[in-house]
Amino acid sequence: MIIEIQTYNRQFIFDFLGKNSASIGDTINVPENANLTYNLCMDCKSAEVPEYLKFVLNFGEGFLGGLFANWLYDKLKKSENKIKSLKINKKEVRIDKNEIRRIIEESIKK
Repeated sequence: MIIEIQTYNRQFIFDFLGKNSASIGDTINVPENANLTYNLCMDCKSAEVPEYLKFVLNFGEGFLGGLFANWLYDKLKKSENKIKSLKINKKEVRIDKNEIRRIIEESIKK
């Protein structure tokens, strides 16, 4: 599953990954025995242009998505006023706990 985030918060990646530094390929464990890999960053030096971050969510059999959706929402909520967009598998998603959960669950079924 692909997660794309555009944000004006240049510190977001560090808070999101829970690290002091971030490099492409960094992987973190997330709820439901899944992992999230930092896949791409397009960093613009202008404050008016958001940073584009891309992640790949890898999960195994039995992944339902609810706990991960809650985790993702909590991470995004901290910077909500600086998040320009969230996409899950190329579908634009509102930063709303139920909406994030619904889209993740739909993506798992496909």
